[in-house]
Amino acid sequence: MLLPRTFYGWLNRNRGDEKMVQNEAARRKQRVAPLYLVIMAVCGGLTIVLDAAGTMIGGYAPGASWFYPAGIVSIPMGVLFGMWGNIGHMIGTIIGGLVTGMPLPLALMMKSSNILHGIPAMLLMKGLHADPRIKTRRDAIICFIGGCLVYIPGSFWGLGVLVWQGFIPLAGLPYAYMMWTLPGILEGGVLGTLLLKATASMVMRTRLYIERYW
Repeated sequence: MLLPRTFYGWLNRNRGDEKMVQNEAARRKQRVAPLYLVIMAVCGGLTIVLDAAGTMIGGYAPGASWFYPAGIVSIPMGVLFGMWGNIGHMIGTIIGGLVTGMPLPLALMMKSSNILHGIPAMLLMKGLHADPRIKTRRDAIICFIGGCLVYIPGSFWGLGVLVWQGFIPLAGLPYAYMMWTLPGILEGGVLGTLLLKATASMVMRTRLYIERYW
């Protein structure tokens, strides 16, 4: 009996997924725990510098910069290094906040939200099997959406902390939301996608590249 072509397409796709899982399992056997620490250390160290630079640029509240360079690198960190990159990025933002004089409780409450920066792009790019090297328009659109997606709900985390701590009046929340979200779309959606395209080919040739999520 002849089966519909869609069935064969589904079957081949599942076989492709199984092969990807097998390749990742073989790759994992070659890794050692210090490699993950290297990923987190590199991502964290770079983020500390960029987070501090964003604070020095200035903004409308503590930790709320007009331009946040650390948000740009969060996209390739999440897509290329998985959750290890996201964790390193979050730790780097917390330390960056402390370096620039942010009190520890405020840094923990506010900067912890940065672990979300690279997760939507990571989930979409890996879940939809998009190429991190951004070879097609589809790859670019998926990455752009992932880079923008976090700022729409994620901004309420940081802004909620600032309102709660009295740095932003409740009446000023709409303006603060606009000034947080619009630059975020530029940083994560546009510049994050471009940076991923520029760095993916180099990273994917190394053992540091994580094909799946961990």
